[in-house]
Amino acid sequence: MVLPCMASIIKKKKGNTLYYYVVESARVDGKPRIVHQTYLGTAEGVARLVQDSGAPVPLAAPTVEFGLPAAQW
Repeated sequence: MVLPCMASIIKKKKGNTLYYYVVESARVDGKPRIVHQTYLGTAEGVARLVQDSGAPVPLAAPTVEFGLPAAQW
C-alpha cells in the first residue's frame, strides 16, 4: 500500500561536488521510500537558472505515479 507523497530537496555528494535533487517520498508497506527523484544540478547551476531572466519558471511539474499499475492489479 502506497500512501500520499511528500516532496523535498536533498543533496548528494559525489567526489567534492554537491548535486541537488527533488525527491518524492512515500510510505510503502509502512516504510518510508523514495518513489521519484528529479535531478536539479549543482548549486551554481540552479542559481544560474534562477537568475537567468530568459529561463522559464514552471508553474507546475508533471508527476509519474510509481507502482500505480501494480497496485491496481
